[in-house]
Amino acid sequence: MATTSNVFTSTGTVMGVSAAPPATYDEAGFVALTFTDVAEVVDMGEFGAVYNKVDHAALERRNIVKRKSMVDYGSMAVQLGRDTSDAGQLLLVSGADGANKDVVYSFKITLQDLSVQYFTSQVYSYTTNVGAGDQIVGSTVQVEIDNEIIEVAAP
Repeated sequence: MATTSNVFTSTGTVMGVSAAPPATYDEAGFVALTFTDVAEVVDMGEFGAVYNKVDHAALERRNIVKRKSMVDYGSMAVQLGRDTSDAGQLLLVSGADGANKDVVYSFKITLQDLSVQYFTSQVYSYTTNVGAGDQIVGSTVQVEIDNEIIEVAAP
């Protein structure tokens, strides 16, 4: 019996960046911003909520009670083909160690199915990877997500 699958590839995913936080931390707040696409994104890695685990070992019983505690929404080591003429990459450079190094940026990740994920972060680094002769000069941008990821379903 054949089954249908709703998975899709990463091809077509677009990262947008804005050098401003949303006025309200919801879909409407992010939609009101102007995002600049970042060119030459090769890999965004994985990100999302991971909770700290708290163990409680009461003396009157042998089992350890486990509970979720603080949440970390993750980080992204975004791999890029380095393009110093791209407006999106220039925004990231400015956020890493330039005029906007202390600014909270907004990010918009649009997946192939047109669903969107919004979040905020400062830009922690923009590094250069020259690599070997058979390699495109690249950059890695480190993003540390500092709040809930707002997910918007595909239209």
